[in-house]
Amino acid sequence: MGFFEKPFGGLNVILSGDFAQLPPVNGNALYSRNVSMHQEARQKPWEQENTIGKHIWLQFTTVVILTENMRQIDNSPEEAAFRRALGNLRWRGCDAADIALLRSRIAGTTPDLSVEKPGFRDVSIITALNKDKDQINATNCARFAAERKLTLEDFYSIDRLSTTEPKRVDPKKKKRVYSTAKSISRSAQGGLWHQPPSTSEQIPGKLSLCIGMPVIIRYNEATELCITRGQEARVVGWSALNYPKWPGKKYLDVLYVELVNPPHPVKLPHLPKNVVPLTRNAESIEAQLPNDVYMRISRSQIPVLPNFAMTDYSSQGKTR
Repeated sequence: MGFFEKPFGGLNVILSGDFAQLPPVNGNALYSRNVSMHQEARQKPWEQENTIGKHIWLQFTTVVILTENMRQIDNSPEEAAFRRALGNLRWRGCDAADIALLRSRIAGTTPDLSVEKPGFRDVSIITALNKDKDQINATNCARFAAERKLTLEDFYSIDRLSTTEPKRVDPKKKKRVYSTAKSISRSAQGGLWHQPPSTSEQIPGKLSLCIGMPVIIRYNEATELCITRGQEARVVGWSALNYPKWPGKKYLDVLYVELVNPPHPVKLPHLPKNVVPLTRNAESIEAQLPNDVYMRISRSQIPVLPNFAMTDYSSQGKTR
């Protein structure tokens, strides 16, 4: 500790990851040839950070490769074949047997298989685009409530202007235009609330919920209680308050969810098995208005999203 001239202050650091998974969402991987090894006069700040990061990355010289698949550990012939196919697929090395196995999982157009069957009605759909994920979630929230003759309850975020510095942007995307407003007007607030979660870093301005609805937890809140990013759950109740200065609108104080297949059972005092409370978090984000202008705000909201769809990035590492 205290070695300021050394990476990570002289601490020993272990990095873990999977080079065969999807690349970073923003920017380049540190091992990419597109990341310069030299500081140059005309480099942008994020390019300078990449160069520094690459030099640190190259100081990691000990590599340990984990070879045992812990997600598919059953010894049946079917599981063994699937495990082998997954291993080959990671490195683009599938043979004829692997391809035949994967093709056998294609749904096809057989009349005996339909997504209308009860077992598929509420299964999360994996899609490539966040905007598609948001639309699928919104449509299925309404469908889920209607099928059960329930009313969707809308719960709004608490937003305030933030003074934080702009976040690192993806160099491949066009430059953002930011609002110069000194406060959030009522029209701007209404616009922020009705934008989909993908326009506000996946922190929704409005959550539309009903009892029993499947949701997915967005952040690691309490790993010992299985309240972790990507954990699936069902809504079992909530505590909400009236929104000041916005008659008829409410915001969540506590959301109670039942964890679905958690890694281990959870039992909190006065709550049923696997039922846990989720409280609001305040996060500094850049939220997009309907006119494509961005506002830097601090948003307080329960960190969940409806779980009728997720992106391929979010689905990585999940077992279904």
